[in-house]
Amino acid sequence: MKTLAWGKPKITFAKLNATEEVEGEWLSLPAPKEGTTKLTPSVVQEAKEEGGGTVAILRKYDLEFTLFLTKEDNIPLEADANDNVDGLFAVKIESYTEGAIKAQIDKVSFSIEKSYSPADGWVATYKGNCMPPKSGAIVKLSK
Repeated sequence: MKTLAWGKPKITFAKLNATEEVEGEWLSLPAPKEGTTKLTPSVVQEAKEEGGGTVAILRKYDLEFTLFLTKEDNIPLEADANDNVDGLFAVKIESYTEGAIKAQIDKVSFSIEKSYSPADGWVATYKGNCMPPKSGAIVKLSK
């Protein structure tokens, strides 16, 4: 049977310094609200040659997840008055399934949207703009 990376994700992050290296330790976030963790690719620009052939594609990735805001959880990513989180971060997304594929994104900036509903209470939706790192792919997959 094959091992899939599905189910509850474990999200960890670390702050980057001015040279875009991890500074300090990796910290874990609380479990996200069910069904909200998404890493979505999109095409920003496509270079085409005459006749319609594609020469190159510029992609971007958006990371999004929603956390419940509770008095028990310490949410270490805090936003400023404009709902932007100061600094850049590296993020790992892992499955709790042993041996499943993991993702690492080496350079992400975040903004936060806080909202309330009677069904969920207070939640914070973290929207991450995944940027090209100094080297390698934007999203790195590993076992």
